Amino acid sequence: MITNEEFITSLTKSGKKHAIIGICIFIFGAFIIWLALSGVDSSADDMGTGGKIVLWVLALLCVFIGLLLVFKQMKTSSQIKNGKHPLINAINQNDASYLLWVYENVVNVKGGGSNHQVWAVAKGGNRYTIEAKKDKIEGIINYLASKFPQAEVGYSKEIEIEISKQIKANKTIN
Repeated sequence: MITNEEFITSLTKSGKKHAIIGICIFIFGAFIIWLALSGVDSSADDMGTGGKIVLWVLALLCVFIGLLLVFKQMKTSSQIKNGKHPLINAINQNDASYLLWVYENVVNVKGGGSNHQVWAVAKGGNRYTIEAKKDKIEGIINYLASKFPQAEVGYSKEIEIEISKQIKANKTIN
């Protein structure tokens, strides 16, 4: 089983990967904006109004999504550093009822490979995604299951429906 420190490290590393992806998306959007404003691409002058609108929307969307991913990671890192991360606080305070559901999500990449994640759903509807190497996933799930013994472990459509009902019920109570 993994330790608290190993879990926090996994949570932090997962967020850094998202931040790197966010930076790349932001740079791509900024590059498109630079191309459009600088006039370097002379073929852009022949583009119709509709094409220019699509190009600007794509560029601004990339910039926005990139910044959003980076901001989310900065917020998570700050919460971890300042002792205000809800999942870590629930673990430290022995709040065994905080998590409702923990399971592995595997995203298969076309052309080979896969991305392994632990998805954890809290009673308020907060969702945590922890990316890790395949050999670490089971340890993270077992760690969370030991800290939150009432949480459902594993995925099925029935569990998804039941957890959705519980989250809705918790939101109407609060």
